[in-house]
Amino acid sequence: MSDFDKASAGASRAEKPRFRWGKWLGLAFSLLFLYLAFRGLNWKALAKALAGVEIQLLLLGLIIYLASYILRGLRWRLMLLNIKPIALGKITKFLIIGFMCNNVLPARLGEFARALIIAQGEKISARSAFASVVMERVFDGVAVLALLLALLLYHPFPGWVKKMGVAAAAFFFLLFILLLFLGHKGEVWMEKLKGWSQGLPGKVAGFMLKFIYGLQMLRSLRLTLAVLFLSLLVWVMEVSNYFVLMRSLSLALPITAAAFTLVVVNLGIMIPSSPGFVGTLQYFCVLALAVYSIPKDIALAYSLILHAVIFVPITALGLIFLSQSGISLKTLKASKSLAPSQE
Repeated sequence: MSDFDKASAGASRAEKPRFRWGKWLGLAFSLLFLYLAFRGLNWKALAKALAGVEIQLLLLGLIIYLASYILRGLRWRLMLLNIKPIALGKITKFLIIGFMCNNVLPARLGEFARALIIAQGEKISARSAFASVVMERVFDGVAVLALLLALLLYHPFPGWVKKMGVAAAAFFFLLFILLLFLGHKGEVWMEKLKGWSQGLPGKVAGFMLKFIYGLQMLRSLRLTLAVLFLSLLVWVMEVSNYFVLMRSLSLALPITAAAFTLVVVNLGIMIPSSPGFVGTLQYFCVLALAVYSIPKDIALAYSLILHAVIFVPITALGLIFLSQSGISLKTLKASKSLAPSQE
């Protein structure tokens, strides 16, 4: 039975009601950060700021943001190139479906769903596909932290920024080293472990082998450098989007302010929240812009415009592409429970 068939079967079975702590924890964090973001807000000033947005610049930011998905699709294609060459248009659709699922489903199910749907559509291992998604996220983290390092060299930011950067850098550095080790040596060690034991360790090794197969790209220095370059380019485009949207609100801030806001927001939304990063995005946007003495009402207006640009079009496109694939959101939601058993 394929991963998709298993997910379909899982989605069709009636589940007993149970407490989903991850869902409620995310909701609690979203409510907390929404309270912190909106506390003491001047609502009239917020409405005035939103009414004054320049539509032309808003549309330009939207175009830049959507164009970055072509680069993301190209990057993911390179990551899977040693497993199976996939057309850029097709893999970009799979990518957008995954981001849409992150926007509407809890617990970042989009990452599992993306692996499931590309595995079904391209007849590849879901574990290998999921490994490429993990690898993509680590490269994103490295690129974002490279931006932060460049900013710290340029501008004396508050102490909390440096502490956040050090913690995130340590986390992503360790993940990157682990992926490099697994990509280069993991297969040998897992084969040995599989041969030594037929029990649980052997089963874990068997499970990990297909995951490690998805890290083949890391064995090629040329592909690894190309993916790193594309990752940096993706985030340069993201910074450009943040900057253009700032100008749409007549915020006369330097592009370094856009880069700093992007870094703080993307590190902040790593905290569990409800689907679509509601609350965390608003709070960390306000927090970042406070460094540049931007009033809360203006900062919140900016966060709402930014959220609309990165949420609405990708969610709409993802739903369209999903309907074309013949797979339902209910089936993709069941994909999380398949993670341990996917082939």
